[in-house]
Amino acid sequence: MKYIIKLKKDNPVKYIKTKAEKEGLKCSVEGNNIVIESVTSEDGKSQVPIPVMFKGKIKTEEETVIVTGRINYGFYLSSLLAFSAVLISARLTASLIQKQKENMILCGIVTVLLILVATVTEIKGKPLKNKIKIFLENL
Repeated sequence: MKYIIKLKKDNPVKYIKTKAEKEGLKCSVEGNNIVIESVTSEDGKSQVPIPVMFKGKIKTEEETVIVTGRINYGFYLSSLLAFSAVLISARLTASLIQKQKENMILCGIVTVLLILVATVTEIKGKPLKNKIKIFLENL
């Protein structure tokens, strides 16, 4: 995603950090890399169910700040799902060759649980993804 922000501020990074803090987000900038992430409140009452973050690059040109990047989870969900799918399919193949019905049933149960975890992660992370997206659009 690409966000073009027109700021007439002397220090746009400081402005973005302050605005993120007001929205309940944590912003860190190192060089031209920017990370905006959801945080747990200090009182501990509002927990973040799924860590969501925006990783990207920030580029300043005169009065325009260009932020490019993508919103993802604090962990590599797609990599974990792909690795798990490879392991499950390998075990299923071995079970088919050896005609082990119990292992095939177990592979099916694990697959259903994996799909359930991915679905719950998407559902729980969607409001936080939207919060970061709206924050970037309203800068």
